[in-house]
Amino acid sequence: MVGVWDGNGGGGAVSGGAGPGGGDGAPGGHGAGGGSARAATGPTWAFTARAAEPGPGGAGAVGPVTGNPRLPKGGLQALVLDLLAEYYPDELGPVGMSKLLGGRSIGAITNAAERLCREHRLVCTRLAPKRYAALHSGVQAAEAATGTGHAD
Repeated sequence: MVGVWDGNGGGGAVSGGAGPGGGDGAPGGHGAGGGSARAATGPTWAFTARAAEPGPGGAGAVGPVTGNPRLPKGGLQALVLDLLAEYYPDELGPVGMSKLLGGRSIGAITNAAERLCREHRLVCTRLAPKRYAALHSGVQAAEAATGTGHAD
């Protein structure tokens, strides 16, 4: 809802209560015999609900803040998992991951990493400040999928 002020000065819905002029319909809204020094044509506030603007919102659309393409469902989890597998055995925090992922939301990265931890696909190595690392089995699975390998 959005409030719009017409700028005429004086009474109106804000000072009256039930609507323009007040609860009893009298100008000024101060009771049955109440007089108000303000004119009945005072400022009026109109609250209107804005219709949701239809947007592309699907995968491939551009995000409004960073300009990064939007990811499909689970896409950020895959990026976080791949990033941590690439930096294995190092641990990274959400801020560092955000920088490496081109400015993706730190909160969204934290949520994705926490979900991956609950699914036992990542490990949270420190609680404060938060740090995450790939599991060795996750690194092996990523290497098998990409055909790369690290000598351990």
